[in-house]
Amino acid sequence: MRVSRFLALCALLSFAHLAAATTYTVTSKADSGGMCPNANTCTLRAAIAAATSGSDTIVFGDEMTITLANILSLSTSVTLDATGHAVVLDGNNAVGVI
Repeated sequence: MRVSRFLALCALLSFAHLAAATTYTVTSKADSGGMCPNANTCTLRAAIAAATSGSDTIVFGDEMTITLANILSLSTSVTLDATGHAVVLDGNNAVGVI
């Protein structure tokens, strides 16, 4: 009986971890401002700031070029997924990207 309770607790904790993962969709090519999640104004910087879990994913809603004013700073592990879209992070020959 104790073993089955332990296994049930382990399963519950593993599902809780999966539920904590969030996917943010970048919908704006602007470099600053915006709010995520928001269908119209989620910028890459806002998505990075909103990502708090090491299992969060940032996807891109369309093809876009984002010209950066300064380097992107990541404080946690996050997956950037541009599958199906041509996405360019452009430092404009002035700044590094990541």
